[in-house]
Amino acid sequence: MFEDVVDRLRQNNDGKLPFEDLFRKIHNRITKVFDDRKMVTDILFMVTYMDSLAIAHASRPEIFANTAERKEYASSKAIKKVEFFVKRWGYSYVQALSITAERLEQGVLKTLLNRFSNSMESGVPDQDFLDGEISSSMEIFRNNQESGFELLKKWADAYIAMLLSAIVIAVTIMISVAIYAPGDVQETLGITYWIILLISFFGIGTMFHTVPIDERVYKSKDWPSKEQGMLARMQKFIIPITIASWLITWAIGVPAGIVFMLVGILLAPLGVIAFIDNKNVIARDEEFPNFIRGLGSIMGGKGAPLSQALAEIDKKSMQNLSPHLLSVFSKLNLGLDEDLSWKRFIGECGSNFIYKYLNIFRDTVNMGGDPKKIGTVVGDSMLEQVLMRKKREMISMGFIVLLVPMHAAMCGIFISLYNIMVTLSRAITQVMGQFDTASAALSSSTVAPIGGMGAGGLGMFVDFPEAIVGAYVVNILVIICISNVIVAKLAVGGDWTIAYPFLSLMLFTTGVLFLAIPPVVDLFFSMEGLVATGGGIV
Repeated sequence: MFEDVVDRLRQNNDGKLPFEDLFRKIHNRITKVFDDRKMVTDILFMVTYMDSLAIAHASRPEIFANTAERKEYASSKAIKKVEFFVKRWGYSYVQALSITAERLEQGVLKTLLNRFSNSMESGVPDQDFLDGEISSSMEIFRNNQESGFELLKKWADAYIAMLLSAIVIAVTIMISVAIYAPGDVQETLGITYWIILLISFFGIGTMFHTVPIDERVYKSKDWPSKEQGMLARMQKFIIPITIASWLITWAIGVPAGIVFMLVGILLAPLGVIAFIDNKNVIARDEEFPNFIRGLGSIMGGKGAPLSQALAEIDKKSMQNLSPHLLSVFSKLNLGLDEDLSWKRFIGECGSNFIYKYLNIFRDTVNMGGDPKKIGTVVGDSMLEQVLMRKKREMISMGFIVLLVPMHAAMCGIFISLYNIMVTLSRAITQVMGQFDTASAALSSSTVAPIGGMGAGGLGMFVDFPEAIVGAYVVNILVIICISNVIVAKLAVGGDWTIAYPFLSLMLFTTGVLFLAIPPVVDLFFSMEGLVATGGGIV
């Protein structure tokens, strides 16, 4: 049915869907932004693969043809263009590399293709060039990561400062509404929403462009890891239940604190599973370089097939990989399909690094490459990325340790001031009521009305729009929660599901503050005390 509708739309619009060109441009632009973010990392993957192919004595056309088919590398799109120029237009590889480089905007990839073209033109063997290029790619990757980490430190502090400034602005406008009581309160408060949103977007955008990407998780459709399978199943009912609970509690007027806590508690199981999955993937990645080196050494030194080398490798030192290695070893011993067995191993590990590097090792070894040399090349490349990840983890955890208490402090200040102003407004309204009664009783006598300037000064708090400002406080804190969660995810890296623990923690913390602060405010700013003070003024 939908296919017929699409066909009719195409026929009525010269073979195109409405706004198809616009959406394609937007899609291409978004794809380019994400490809640029991971380009340096994918270049290291690609050069490792090309060097492994060269070690396997693959010819130049085989190196480029196999690399062009690796769709998981963003940089392979350029190699596919090189293949197009060579096979469709008859250019040489030197010419095709130069033409493709001229049309690229990404500097690191452009330089790589130009260097490869110059190397070919000079007659340098491909393996010699790629052996040297892999060291250069590691150095470029290391420098890119370290510069990103330095920017992460600086922008993390800047983001906290900007968010504090936003809260100060929000508090100032809230107090101004209480004192000045403008006619259109919603319009006045709406200015704050735009200020908070602009500051949040600026902070998120800056972190997005400066912090290096770290794609940790590989999600297999057929054999996901235990944690990823649990997440996928739990999301199907937890997310709808959470949304429904939020809508129902909001509709019936449940206090905001309870709503925040309820949503945080409902998302907590997803946060716990996502945290465990992230931790397990990191642990498996740290053990894999030693495993692949050892596997290659046994295969190369003894001439043993993969299944035999897998039996001889020491698994005791690999506590996180060992269960998965034993599983694939038992499948190979039973004579099951080797490709499917390793695909299941990759899926159950759930690691993007293991997915890419194990495929590099197996593909090039199956082409006749020296397993020892290929294992060393693959292990060195992955170790470089694992070490950079550990450095990132140390820096990002420092930021998270600062962000969560600062989030609690900002929410606490905002909620406290709101409750103080509500208590003050109610007390002053009561005092003004008593003052009006006393003034009416004395109006017929010869005694002058009392109160004078004191009553006039207190009158500015009488028309405080408690309900409107209460909704304003909730909305501002929702924006801040979402912004902090996104920034925390960008700083830590990994799959988008790592946002669950941060979202659950920040929502629950905000809810606790909503419930805990009003009693504390009432304790120090009691209605009776304020009324008594007001009576003294009158």
